[in-house]
Formats: sequence, C-alpha cells, structure tokens
Amino acid sequence: MKDGADSQKDSSTGENLFAVGGRLHGRSTMSWTKTMNYAVVRYGVKAAGVAENRALIAKVFQELEESATEGLQYLVLELDDGEFVHIVGTLDGDEASPLPRLAAFKAFTENHADRRSTAIIRSPARIAGNHRMLAAAEPAT
Repeated sequence: MKDGADSQKDSSTGENLFAVGGRLHGRSTMSWTKTMNYAVVRYGVKAAGVAENRALIAKVFQELEESATEGLQYLVLELDDGEFVHIVGTLDGDEASPLPRLAAFKAFTENHADRRSTAIIRSPARIAGNHRMLAAAEPAT
C-alpha cells in the first residue's frame, strides 16, 4: 500500500493527480488566520467510465464526512460533457494533502488513467469572488 504523495499518482503514468507547482498542499487544523491554497484539476472521462468515476468520488466524500478531515476544502463538479472539475483548498505551509490517506481516494486514483478521455489539466487558483459557493451545500441529485 502506498502512502503520502505516491498514492496520489496515476497508476499507469505515475502522474501526480493533485500536485500544484511541484508540491502537494494541505494538512492541518483549520484556522481562519491561515491562507488557503487552491488548485483546480480538470479532466474528461470516457462515457463508459462516468458512472464509476462518479461513484468513486461519492465514496471519497463519504469517507471525508466520516473522518472529519480538517484543513481541507474539496469540491468536485461534473459537467454535462463528461468533464470533472476538482477544486481543492488546503492550508498554506502544510506539507501533504490529507486526501491520499483516505482509502476511498486511493481507490479513486487506482485506475484513473483508464477512465479518462483527456489529459489532466491542473493549475493553482485563487478566489477572485465568492457568493455563498464555498459554504456547505448538498449536492444535486
């Protein structure tokens, strides 16, 4: 079993799915005085892999709720064209994201390249404006 940064790597390419600027972000107790680092990760999924990708993502969120992970903000959007957009926020100055420690996230990354129809596009991001989007919300069904 892989730990830390290795478990965030795509099993077929060794590509780190959630790295930004060459380092992973976030593990700590949430504090409003600390700065959050954000990354946006986008990729397309083959039609045959959409349901599996969606189910694996749901399991990640279920485990996040059960583990009460702190120091992490995480949102995944599914677009109508089969593209998924992950927005990850972690506390500034932390060494590793809490995501790779989750069994459900390890399962999500396991065959990720096989489900994808496009390359992963990742970039650091900052909030230019926010009107209630980052507050707790229930996903649409």
